[in-house]
Amino acid sequence: MTLDIQTSLSSGWKPDVHFQTFSHSDSQTIRPISTIVFYCIFVTFTLNKYKFFMMNQRSPEQCTSIEDVRSEIDKLDQEIISLLGKRFLYVKEIMKFKSNNEEIYARERYNQVIKSRRELASKHGLSPDIIERVYTLLISYFIEEEQKILNAKK
Repeated sequence: MTLDIQTSLSSGWKPDVHFQTFSHSDSQTIRPISTIVFYCIFVTFTLNKYKFFMMNQRSPEQCTSIEDVRSEIDKLDQEIISLLGKRFLYVKEIMKFKSNNEEIYARERYNQVIKSRRELASKHGLSPDIIERVYTLLISYFIEEEQKILNAKK
């Protein structure tokens, strides 16, 4: 079986997929399962998008003007907000496993997350107190959204 997935940037991200069927020992032809093919396309697309972003990301030292610095900050902010949107998808998904407010608040998990994010902040030279405030606000927002979902289930 040959499965060749290529991504081109000619006019935006356009995955081109080429595959050949292969034969079973009893001469039956087996075609790739479409979900596997689409999954491969998605993974390839995502990885190439990330590589493209990283290749086009200047290091702070490579910036030669205030506009360069602001442009790079804007790119990072776009990526951060995109990641928060993806995080929100998981927050919505977890509601399949929660059925009451106690499970939504999950105090032990909350404490674990805050502690972990404070450690990450220190590791990356950021203020643990500021990162705790950011995550406290973020988690509060997600808890409100979870409560809306729970109320809609009732």
